Amino acid sequence: MPTLSSAIFLSYARKDTNAARRIADALRGFGVEVWFDQSELRGGDTWDQKIRGQIKSCALFLPVISQHTQARGEGYFRLEWKLAAERTHLMAEGVPFLAPVVVDDTPDSAAAVPAEFLRVQWTRLSGGMPTPQFVEQIKRLLAAPRTAAPASAVGAPLDGARSGTASRFPSDSGAEAAPLRRPATPLRKPRLPGWIWATIAALVLVAGAAAFFALRPARKETVASTPAPKPATQPSKPLDLAAAKSIAVLPFANLSADKENEFFADGMHDELLTALSKIGDLKVISRTSVLAYRDPAKRNLKQIATELGVAHVLEGSVSRAGSRVRIIVQLIDAATDHHLWAETYNKDVTDVFQVQADISALIARSLAATLSPEQKLALAHKLTSNPAAYDLYLRARRWREMNRGTELNTTAKWEEVVVRPLEQSVALDPKFAAAYAELGRVHGEIYWWPQLDPTPARLAKAKEAVDTALRLEPALPVAHLALGTYHYLGFLDFARATEEYAIALAAMPGDADVLFGLATTQRRQGRWAEATAIAERAFAVNPRNSDIALTWVQCLHAQRFFARAERAAEQALALLDQAM
Repeated sequence: MPTLSSAIFLSYARKDTNAARRIADALRGFGVEVWFDQSELRGGDTWDQKIRGQIKSCALFLPVISQHTQARGEGYFRLEWKLAAERTHLMAEGVPFLAPVVVDDTPDSAAAVPAEFLRVQWTRLSGGMPTPQFVEQIKRLLAAPRTAAPASAVGAPLDGARSGTASRFPSDSGAEAAPLRRPATPLRKPRLPGWIWATIAALVLVAGAAAFFALRPARKETVASTPAPKPATQPSKPLDLAAAKSIAVLPFANLSADKENEFFADGMHDELLTALSKIGDLKVISRTSVLAYRDPAKRNLKQIATELGVAHVLEGSVSRAGSRVRIIVQLIDAATDHHLWAETYNKDVTDVFQVQADISALIARSLAATLSPEQKLALAHKLTSNPAAYDLYLRARRWREMNRGTELNTTAKWEEVVVRPLEQSVALDPKFAAAYAELGRVHGEIYWWPQLDPTPARLAKAKEAVDTALRLEPALPVAHLALGTYHYLGFLDFARATEEYAIALAAMPGDADVLFGLATTQRRQGRWAEATAIAERAFAVNPRNSDIALTWVQCLHAQRFFARAERAAEQALALLDQAM
């Protein structure tokens, strides 16, 4: 038998790819290696031998069970299941190996699976949405000895599956007992229940952050709090250690003679982050959280990497003269300050999308990240061929991101610096779907804020723009993000919003806006475990966003994970303090 690996083999039917990808992304986000074949054409002796070798050497085998597998009497996944079941015959009793996951309501009593699968506990993850308990249990199973152990250790309950005895609110204090079983002693009270909310809220006000999903008085959820001092000690870095496939792209320096081109440098930076968010195998820190490092003279790359929990940093500059653009980027190993590579591009403005795709592919290759054929196509997608339309689009986006809640506090201001440029952009290029999607989101926000324009006419404009974006490009992820936002802000239709956010997330698994939207809709529907897992992912890529931090802490607190809520709040406060 090959040397044993610490990796997980994920086996699934092709129609369950999205659910399997969500499971893989969640586990990888916590440093777990997952063998998840999605980028290769199945078939051939070489491919077959690779799969057989991985099943023989993996640490855990996770079969994804669903109505799709039930409907398939034949399929390669059935061979994978058979090979995994046969491997258990060579193992000592008690060695954890099989960890079946059900992603819908398929009953285990009637499941068409090998008999060996029925001898262990199953996890139920609706739609393949991982929970924190699931991730922690998988990590414990990976850490278990690969030698004989009590039979009860095999396939320990992962999510209260089958036995029905799991507690919905497990204890989160101290030692790691068997997860999701009702604690023998009462849950401990939170040591600091009041200051968590008040201190984060105070920092939000000081930092001038706009609470996007929570500030409309008639529609928001509120949490009562009383002021209290901040904790005496704060962590100097995120709790999660930097993974090898993680990166912070710092704001690009504008080296143009015309300082007015600052918007273009910012736009290039933002669009590159959007492109990188499509690579599910990467952890990419979002724009909000890297803006604190805008000044190159004040950058300490090792400190930045420690604070943001990444292993690599990308620095760059943009110089524009007319329609020509010079872009210089360099990838740095933050721990050693070693430059892995540097590239210079001299291109026309309309070629910047290819430059973004090239840089993204270089980063993926350097960090050994997997790029599926679909992701390669998504990276090469060209938003527009009209330079003037692209300029207007970038200007509007920059104003919206940089000034929301300050200068943009009147409807007239929104119309002047955001709405009108976007309308001019789509007038120049009527096929510019991303600009229509952005216009739809903007109209939705104007409708949402009570001091702006909460009228049916404004909401109708949002829907018209979003519909146009989807008509032009039905699969455009930012268009589905905009449609989800429309259902959320316009009607508080959390179920419809969740559907659209999930579509966007499948194409942009690392996008903080999508993750935050999905976490919020899950929280609104009382799906606390799902909301917690997604909010934690959102915080990992956008650790300096106070709205995301507050949502994460709220979700933990609602499930009585008091110790984790306290640690998360302290972590968020430390990062917010550093950004001020």
